[in-house]
Amino acid sequence: MGFASQNIRTEWSQHETHSAVQVSGAPALHEFFSFLSWLSIQTESWSVQRLLLDLRGVQSMHDPQDRFLAGNALGLALRHVDKVAAIVPGHADTDHGGCDSVFTDERRALDWLLAN
Repeated sequence: MGFASQNIRTEWSQHETHSAVQVSGAPALHEFFSFLSWLSIQTESWSVQRLLLDLRGVQSMHDPQDRFLAGNALGLALRHVDKVAAIVPGHADTDHGGCDSVFTDERRALDWLLAN
């Protein structure tokens, strides 16, 4: 399973408690939106509806407005998923729109994701 784009690479892992997607590359905002649409379709059939989305490898979207728009799109695209934890680079601000929760630390993100 993978998203076909020259500017976005993904690595997937399924766990008993959650799914994890690592995203890297330098997508333009419209390419990231296309990826989110694709991810939305993929996650609808997953048996485990908790997602750890690691965005630390995304090398574009430096503009705060782009990050805000991407966060809103993420929240909308994955609104059917029970819990989404997004991991962003440590220097990124925390205003990421509609995502359930945004973290800079993977351990904290996973702890939050797996908490009842």
